[in-house]
Amino acid sequence: MVRSTNPHGDCYCHIWESDPQFFIQEGIPEGYCGLCDSIVGGKECGKPGHMRSGPGPFTTCSCEEHAGGRPIHFGCLVLGFFILVALGVLLYFWFF
Repeated sequence: MVRSTNPHGDCYCHIWESDPQFFIQEGIPEGYCGLCDSIVGGKECGKPGHMRSGPGPFTTCSCEEHAGGRPIHFGCLVLGFFILVALGVLLYFWFF
């Protein structure tokens, strides 16, 4: 897959070159490739941003204000999950 060189890194802005109608139909302004899906005050932010591959099989879109916050939060969530599983296994073998 060929990615266009842009100052926003490895995002999906290259689709503007091959299928601009996709972004126009979605209401995404030129120069961006998505709408921010960060939750702020119980609602999605919705500002224009850049879509990138997130941790694991996930894709996330962040505006300039929220860029970089989601992977850290997701990493903490995954780490917390594995700690709880390990604690559960430990308690299971301790009592049974």
